[in-house]
Amino acid sequence: MFLPREVTRTELQAAWKAGFQLSCTKILEHPQARYCWQPIVVWSVARYKDESVMFLLAAAEFERKPSREAMMWIFEHFVGDGRKRKAQREVNIQHEARDKTFELVTGYQNRNYRRGARPDAFSAALYSIKNQLHDIDRLFRTDVTNQAEREPTHQMKDLPAIVVHQELTRMRQLGILF
Repeated sequence: MFLPREVTRTELQAAWKAGFQLSCTKILEHPQARYCWQPIVVWSVARYKDESVMFLLAAAEFERKPSREAMMWIFEHFVGDGRKRKAQREVNIQHEARDKTFELVTGYQNRNYRRGARPDAFSAALYSIKNQLHDIDRLFRTDVTNQAEREPTHQMKDLPAIVVHQELTRMRQLGILF
């Protein structure tokens, strides 16, 4: 999967316009704006800790195409139970949301859902994380609308780029990435 190592303001502006001039989190969730997500992921990895944005991308796609395998991977990779099962790249969510997600993911009711997975399994975690992503949305809008003379470039460092590439590859294998 091709993900550029750097992105310019011009490329971010093009993605923003293609994404109906929504916030970066809304673009990542919006089904019609899926084709312009790469520059936003590169920008977020270059500027911030990216696990929140990667979780948002994975969970939003999971809601559209739930499967047991994808649900377990997202849970184990980003959420965990906060106690015994620490997630590899744990997102910062409220403990109530983590507990609710644990109940929805591990609950016996999952057998009753298509492909053994609840589409709303990550709804509490998504709600919790969206409250934290307002700053990222504000800074994204600032970077996109900034008319500075010099064209800024946002570049991913080596290790985060490798981790994000591995996560995107796994999401595609699980069928939760377009």
